[in-house]
Order: sequence, then structure tokens, then C-alpha cells
Amino acid sequence: MKSWLRILAAAAFAVGIGTLALAGEEPKKDGKGEELVGSKDGAKYHLASCTAAKNIKADNKVTYKGAQEAFEAGCAPCGTCTPPVETKVVASKESDKYHFLTCKAAAKIKSGNQVEYKSPEDAAKDGKSPCGICKPPEPAKKDEGKKEDPSKK
Repeated sequence: MKSWLRILAAAAFAVGIGTLALAGEEPKKDGKGEELVGSKDGAKYHLASCTAAKNIKADNKVTYKGAQEAFEAGCAPCGTCTPPVETKVVASKESDKYHFLTCKAAAKIKSGNQVEYKSPEDAAKDGKSPCGICKPPEPAKKDEGKKEDPSKK
């Protein structure tokens, strides 16, 4: 299935990017105070309150310091509990779509064609739109203010 993600995640755990929650250790939390967890061999990360997270066996559960750490371990956010997401995205110079680094479409981008953006907003400024496979966040929309009703002129 997503074997390259599992290999990447396993390598991350081997070098200490991913960390296991140990008894007596203070839980690692996201910016909103809820733990981010995943499975050692999984490709998704979850809020601790997520049904999928509750089904992960204790000896297979991994906690992350934040979305960045989960992302670097090769995990994508769960679509059910919608945990915080890493906002860094990539695109091909030859495409109009931007992706999470973990997206299978991003893996196909040749290194010479890959462009990294700090945020979806930066990618959108460059004419890119979100990938339909990995579904990275849409650029934040700025409040355009109230438009004046032309009939009231």
C-alpha cells in the first residue's frame, strides 16, 4: 500500500524524529493542548480523541511533538478528526497543483522541477491550487470587506 511512507516513518523513528510515549513521560501536545498520535506503521496522525487513535494498541502508539514532527515522519493528517496540519507544500514547476510532501503525486516530481512553498498562500500567489489527492489546506481567504450595493448609489 503506502510502503514508502512506512519505510520513511520507520527511518524517522530509528533516528529519533518520532518518539514513543513512555510511562510517566509528559504527553506531547499540539498547539491547542491535545496530544497528536499515530501508529508506528501507520501513514496518518490523529488527535488523541479520534476514534482511530483510540483503536491503536498502546505498544504501537507514537506521540508527536506537533504536526511538523508527524509530517516529517511521513504521516498525513487524519481526515476524520482533522488535527493541525503542516502548512509547507510543494509543487512542480510544470503543474498548477501543490501537495503535502507525503502525497504520492509529490513523490513523482523530479527534483529539478520541485518548488517548496512556506504556505498554501505562497503557492496560490504563484498560481497553484490544492491537490485533489492529498487535499492540502486551501489558502486562507482575506476578508474582502463589504461590497457596496450598487442599487444604493
